[in-house]
Amino acid sequence: MLKNLILFLSLVFIFSCGQRSVGDGKIISPLKAPNHDGSYDLVFESLNESIAGDFTGQGELIIQENFLNIKLKVEDSPADTIHYQHLYAFERCPDLRDDLNRDGFLDEYEIVKKTGTILIPFDSDLTQQEKGYSDHPLSNPSGKYEYENSVNLSLLFDDLLLPELNTQDPFRKLKSLLGFRFKKTILVIFGVHESTSIPETVLTRGHLNQHNSFPIACAQLIQR
Repeated sequence: MLKNLILFLSLVFIFSCGQRSVGDGKIISPLKAPNHDGSYDLVFESLNESIAGDFTGQGELIIQENFLNIKLKVEDSPADTIHYQHLYAFERCPDLRDDLNRDGFLDEYEIVKKTGTILIPFDSDLTQQEKGYSDHPLSNPSGKYEYENSVNLSLLFDDLLLPELNTQDPFRKLKSLLGFRFKKTILVIFGVHESTSIPETVLTRGHLNQHNSFPIACAQLIQR
């Protein structure tokens, strides 16, 4: 009996020593904790070109030493426009197969029906989903803009692993980091100028207006 108790306590001690903390006390076994280190190219394709025009841009997302760094350089997008940049946990860019109302356009409502709600908004503050959401990049009169930001992964995941308290907001949380990989995400860019004519059939989810939420480009994350 004593021998079995000693064996049990030894196993508990070994297991507890083998765990590590992510951020503020979230425990993940190193045997199961995903390694997110890697470099990804963002390969963009245009969406809704007949209204938004051809989108030209490139980017990279680099994860190293527990930091995520993202850089975007956009050469051609709707001018003088705020561009919202949403990362979704989905493995392919949406296309006309996802055009639910068959109006010939992909809208935010249709994209989110396929991808789920926003995982990471690439705005001015990546530590919390909502904190910097009102501050996205603005293109210049030529349609150019650059975006660069970085975040400690522990802070990012601390926020993403919080309980899902509001199912009506535009964001989603992760139940676990297990199975999550950046190579299984896409980045969608939204926004056309407020003077642009958009059909009434183009729908939004309500948190952005029709112009702010109009999809113009999507990128898959291609690991180098």
